[in-house]
Amino acid sequence: YSDNQGYILLNWDSVSEFECSVSDGGVTITEYTGSGSEVVIPATIEGKPVVSIGAEAFYECASLRSVTIPSSVTNIGDYAFGECRELREVKGGENLARVGYDAFYGTLFLYGADSWDEVYENEDYENEYGLDLVYVGNFIVGKRGWLGECGNEEYYDEDGNWIWEYDLEIREGTTGIADGLFEELPITSVTVPGSVKRIPEYAFAACCHLKNLILDEGIEEIGAC
Repeated sequence: YSDNQGYILLNWDSVSEFECSVSDGGVTITEYTGSGSEVVIPATIEGKPVVSIGAEAFYECASLRSVTIPSSVTNIGDYAFGECRELREVKGGENLARVGYDAFYGTLFLYGADSWDEVYENEDYENEYGLDLVYVGNFIVGKRGWLGECGNEEYYDEDGNWIWEYDLEIREGTTGIADGLFEELPITSVTVPGSVKRIPEYAFAACCHLKNLILDEGIEEIGAC
């Protein structure tokens, strides 16, 4: 049942590890209080669809290794899975429409690795130029690799002229980009396919040498820059 402040009070063991809020649009998971390693987020709670995973809902969940996101979820909040250090696998998430800042920051999932020793021992995870985009479903939720920042000395010649070029082409079929994902990166050109309907807030903010932003037909909304 629901209390008069919009919070769902749960009666079943299967969902008792989730604290939630409810609105006309559905249920938001506001906090995970369990200690499971493989968590399946329910598609419905008390007959209402679970549509959102709130900001920091799983933040620093040390036990989490795998999470399954139902197709009912369209939103993942800022830092929702941030610093879940052992998180390796994210399943589902076919209908995501928005993913907040650093939703998967500090997870093995972003590195595509099985252990932190593997990350620390393999310099390619951090030091090889270039970006690999990390997806949940067809939504870009993160990136791995390294480009440095606009102020890096190696990107300029002896006279102070910018000499670095990096073209980012997002693959066809991609449906979304996480908020602030490419902020402050030294990219010079970006191609976004029409399958992406929304350019999120600050996606390319402070990309100081971005010269070309190529947007295919189909994009419906551009967030704040």
